[in-house]
Amino acid sequence: MTTATADIIGAAPSAGASTAPSASTAPSAAPSAAPSASTKPRPAVEIIHLRKTYGTLVAVDDVTLSVAEGEIFGILGPNGAGKTTTVECAIGLRSPDSGTVRLMGLDPQTQKDEVHEIVGVQLQAGALPPKLRVGEILDMYAVSTATRPTSAS
Repeated sequence: MTTATADIIGAAPSAGASTAPSASTAPSAAPSAAPSASTKPRPAVEIIHLRKTYGTLVAVDDVTLSVAEGEIFGILGPNGAGKTTTVECAIGLRSPDSGTVRLMGLDPQTQKDEVHEIVGVQLQAGALPPKLRVGEILDMYAVSTATRPTSAS
């Protein structure tokens, strides 16, 4: 089983620090409550028990990870470890066999348009087409990423 977790957790008091109120605390001051589960921000990326196979080949086996908004996170491993497949499942390019994937609370399988509005990914190596001018490349990418008009437009 492969499990990777990247939760950001609030810092614990430093060694020797007391969590008891100090003598200078006013008697009327209410003790601060621990943050409730409802106030914890949702992860930007959440993958739970992801599994993806290609025939008899198990590409991803029980991967679980959580990445907070603003956190820098990388997936490292040798060729064939399932890194690209995990990212492809996370952004909706592939359907997982089992598990749960959420990006900013969205399901990339059922909410593809919303996910593609907020996510950009460069998988593997990238290169610009040869012999094109900068303006031509910009035009090409502008057409491929153009937003669809809304019903109000």
